Amino acid sequence: MSDYLILDPELLYRLYSHTAVDVYYSYTFLPEFTSIEVEIFYDILNTLSLCELQNIDRYLFKQWRLSKKQLVCSDVALQDRGIQLTTLDYSSVICDSKDSFNSKVKDFIRDDKPIALYTMNKLLKFLYPC
Repeated sequence: MSDYLILDPELLYRLYSHTAVDVYYSYTFLPEFTSIEVEIFYDILNTLSLCELQNIDRYLFKQWRLSKKQLVCSDVALQDRGIQLTTLDYSSVICDSKDSFNSKVKDFIRDDKPIALYTMNKLLKFLYPC
C-alpha cells in the first residue's frame, strides 16, 4: 500500500520535531494498514498548532471539492463507486480543536482505505514542500 503514497511519510520526520511534543493527542482517523505506519501522520500532526491544523483542514476541504468537481465533470461514465464518491462530503465547518479535527476527518474517511490514501497523500503534499 505504501506504493500508493506520493512519498515516504518517514521524510516528514526530517522537517518536524515530533520528540518535542508536550501533550500527545491520540488521533484515530486513519484505518490500519499493513505497509503504512499511520502513526507517523499522527506524530507530525501533534507538532502543529491549532492554526496550522485549521489550515490543513481548509486545504483538505478545498482539495476534496476540486477532486469531486473533476470527477463529476469528467467524460467517463460513473460506475457505482464514482457515484458513491460524488456524494461524499468534507464538511466546511472549521475545526476548533484536535478532537474536532480528528472527528471531522474520521467522518470523511469512514474506514475507506482508498479515501484514507487520498487523505494521506494530501497531508503529505501539504506538510512536505517539494
